[in-house]
Amino acid sequence: MERKIAKLLAFTGVAVSAAVALTPLTSYAAVNPHGYNCDPSKATTTGTANLTTGGCAGATTGSKKVAITVESNISIDAVSGMSINMAPHVLGTGEISATVTSTHPYTISLSSSQPNLTNPDNGAQNIPAKSSFTKDDNGWGIKKSGASDYTALTGVPTVYYTGANPATKATTKFEVGVAVNEQTAPGTYKTDVTVTAATQI
Repeated sequence: MERKIAKLLAFTGVAVSAAVALTPLTSYAAVNPHGYNCDPSKATTTGTANLTTGGCAGATTGSKKVAITVESNISIDAVSGMSINMAPHVLGTGEISATVTSTHPYTISLSSSQPNLTNPDNGAQNIPAKSSFTKDDNGWGIKKSGASDYTALTGVPTVYYTGANPATKATTKFEVGVAVNEQTAPGTYKTDVTVTAATQI
């Protein structure tokens, strides 16, 4: 599942699933300890069909294993992007979010095939993804859930949030920070952020 918003940041989403097997259950069946239709005084065997029509067989038991597989379901129900109007030497902030439904504890990872915010009219102009920057820099980042500092987005999915419990349409918000200075050329800078939700099994 992919969703994109044509603003400063756009989102794509993915649904994954896994499977877990329950402990096999065992059912038992038993027969008459003297054999089915047992009559000890009338034990005869027919030679042509090799069948016993009387007599007593020993006690017997049998078992069959029953295996059950329960699917683990997770989905990204919604994503939201953001747009900021920037001025030099002012730290601009906004937020992006992902809404997840999961039958198990889960993680939300963020990544981008193009981590820098790029001016589509001039690819040489960009706002680089940074883990540390001030309002006087040229950079941007996203805060992990509960973190005080920003993290630079990369091309590899990185966990930004861990949900300890199953969830139904639980929305997680991530703060985005952007800084520009006089060296940042005027224009619109964009990228796509990929959101990946995965169960923890």
